[in-house]
Amino acid sequence: MNYDFYFYIGLYFLFSVFLSVAPGITFYRKYIFFVIGPLFVYTVSPILLCVVILFIVANWFGLNHSVQSNSKKYSFGLLLLFLVIFLVLRFYETSGLTKNIFVLPGLSFICFKFIESYFFMLRTKQKRFDVLEWVMFYTYPPLFFAGPLITRKAFADIVTQPYPQYDYTLNFLRLGFGIFLKVIVVDQLLKGLWQPVLGKDPSYFMLGLMAYMIAYLDLKAYADIVISLSSLTGYKLPENLNSPWKATNISDFWGRWHITVSNWCTQNVYYPFFGKTKKPYLSILASMSFMGLWHGFRAGWIFWGLSHAIALIIYSEYSKRSFSRSLKRKNNFSVKMLGWAVTQIFIIFIYGISWSLNSMSSDRFLRNLIASLFTNIKNVI
Repeated sequence: MNYDFYFYIGLYFLFSVFLSVAPGITFYRKYIFFVIGPLFVYTVSPILLCVVILFIVANWFGLNHSVQSNSKKYSFGLLLLFLVIFLVLRFYETSGLTKNIFVLPGLSFICFKFIESYFFMLRTKQKRFDVLEWVMFYTYPPLFFAGPLITRKAFADIVTQPYPQYDYTLNFLRLGFGIFLKVIVVDQLLKGLWQPVLGKDPSYFMLGLMAYMIAYLDLKAYADIVISLSSLTGYKLPENLNSPWKATNISDFWGRWHITVSNWCTQNVYYPFFGKTKKPYLSILASMSFMGLWHGFRAGWIFWGLSHAIALIIYSEYSKRSFSRSLKRKNNFSVKMLGWAVTQIFIIFIYGISWSLNSMSSDRFLRNLIASLFTNIKNVI
């Protein structure tokens, strides 16, 4: 990563400050970001900019051909193009060809946006291609590396709203807190404890607890930074977390954890799959499997996605039972606490197994899993 990257980050921040003191310039925000966005992506990686240009051209071609003629041939070509980029993304991940830590998440979110744009064009049937909005959709700096993951329609609604009045003091404080959380708490304190914990051959629960804490605080830090930076330029982004550690069941958890990604998968994987199969449980399995594969082509992430899918299916079936509805009507505190404990332990334990499965050989993983299970049973007895 070169100094140009830091230059454009600083330029973006100065631009946000300038907008806060000179709101008359807000009319030109889209035009300014039309220039800043691609330059920002180029400083991260010229390859990423090439991918963005390729996807924008594909979107333009689709809007002028596929949407109007409903060409199945184009639909197949579009999905094939995404598959190629997706495989390139995972090749980068496993080959170690790039040392730039921003290339992989950048490619991931570009791919997400490309899939969503395909469904967006099919749903809206719109004929107008706004180049400014499409370029911003792919290159808007705060949303390039991490969530919130915003749909094409939601992004269009955000950028077309008039410049709102925000409490700039609160946004600057949230920005500072997010930077502190990321740089000091996550990168220095928690990740500094990670290797000592691994050196003691911890249980899967301890591994999962550490991984869960790091993942939550990392997402929280990024959300605070991104949402506050975007608010300073007048674009209000949706929240991405809502205290997932308060979840009392697995469905509640996915309404609180990585909210925009969960909503994205529901809209672009679950509903299309359900529309074809009319089978909700297969649609849940497809959605969570996709989410696991998006994290990586590794056994641990596949296991993670399948485990959450099975948990969601079990909870869905449980919720249909009469005794479940009766307990909900009673609003029993002890039942809620039990649900909270089961949910959080499940999430932590699955994190621990997934991380171990990603980093161990299969025979060592099975030995450790069996030993951990017997140890936990012994402690309970």
